[in-house]
Amino acid sequence: MLGSTNILAYAAIAATTLSTVCDAHFFISSPTPIQGSAPKDPLEASGSNFPCHGVALPSSGGEKMAAGSSQNLKFELNGGLNTAVHGGGSCQLSLLYDISKAKDPSAWHVIYSIEGGCPANIKGNFPEGGAVACTSEDEGDCVHSFDYTIPQGVKSGNAILSWTWFNTIGNREIYQNCAAVEITDGTGSEMSSLPAMFVANVASVNDCHTAEQEAVGFPEPGKYVIQQTATNGFSYPVSTLACGGGAAAPSSYVGASSTAAAPTSSAYAAPSSSAYAAPSSAPAVPTSAPAVTNPVSSAPPAYQTGGAVTETTYATTFATVTAGSPGPSASSPAEAAPSALASSPGPAAKSGDGSVPCSNDGGVVCIDATHFGICNFGSAVPMPLAAGTTCANGVVSRKKRSARHMERHRRGVGHVHEAKL
Repeated sequence: MLGSTNILAYAAIAATTLSTVCDAHFFISSPTPIQGSAPKDPLEASGSNFPCHGVALPSSGGEKMAAGSSQNLKFELNGGLNTAVHGGGSCQLSLLYDISKAKDPSAWHVIYSIEGGCPANIKGNFPEGGAVACTSEDEGDCVHSFDYTIPQGVKSGNAILSWTWFNTIGNREIYQNCAAVEITDGTGSEMSSLPAMFVANVASVNDCHTAEQEAVGFPEPGKYVIQQTATNGFSYPVSTLACGGGAAAPSSYVGASSTAAAPTSSAYAAPSSSAYAAPSSAPAVPTSAPAVTNPVSSAPPAYQTGGAVTETTYATTFATVTAGSPGPSASSPAEAAPSALASSPGPAAKSGDGSVPCSNDGGVVCIDATHFGICNFGSAVPMPLAAGTTCANGVVSRKKRSARHMERHRRGVGHVHEAKL
């Protein structure tokens, strides 16, 4: 099994030179995270530092937030250097009131779900120094912030507010930052209806895994959802998973010391369309997980590319919606099967998914003149080489280039950063 650290390291090499891989990652700046809970790293795949990177969670103090008040989720851009948005993805905000149950996902109550476009709508990552904050919702090539309201029906008291993020491109990971808050003026009337926090890619919790090149559609997003609703602009398809969380608290969960059996499948249901259709009215939030039609082995899959992806003039908007209204109808265009990459010295592509077979787990695979991959579980997903780089004999190297400032461009998969020559 290939560790996330190795994949990140190889991606950094393939993309040119990067002084520190973790310098590219994102973390929240608002609300203020608990010290130590917001390193620029995903959680460990084993779950050893779930939740909140294993820091001691305070039982008092924190930022005061009144129920019904408007808040803002904002990301630390570090002067434009935090560029690794990994194609965006999906996020959730959840509240924990009992820190003794922190390892139990059902103890975390989801107050907001963001499906797609979190924190950005982009193919891969931003160029070095190119991460800038959006100034409007329909602006592209920038990092979004999100306004949300603390539901009136949460209960008052000290709590931990969690931000979780499932990236679209790169390793199958979960990122989490945590903030101490004090909720005031809450009625508590909605607590029983708030779903459990969605968790995937954490072995100590479950064997649910997200798929690459698909934004997560949460099986139970809750009443308060921000959805990507425009059909224009670049976006990855949103696929609703049939694992990882739900509205009802489970009778047990697979914790570090639990003897409960792990789920036997990490299957997810494929979306009926490769992208959301723009509805004439507010879209409905899914109220139940779709039926699983193609269960897969509980072993971590060799991640494949998702549905068809389109790119036109950017015009993505976000809308906050509540559950209960009829959902928008969506057309179901046939997904184009990825074709084999242009022939050149390298392994032959598997039919139908674009990945290529390999045997050097953790090693670089040169696929063709413009693509490379990282061997993971016997296959490598094609990723575009950074401008000015070549791949030969399992080594990605950089062509000689001018030291002048390079034109800003979109990056492919991995931590892509231009070196200062």
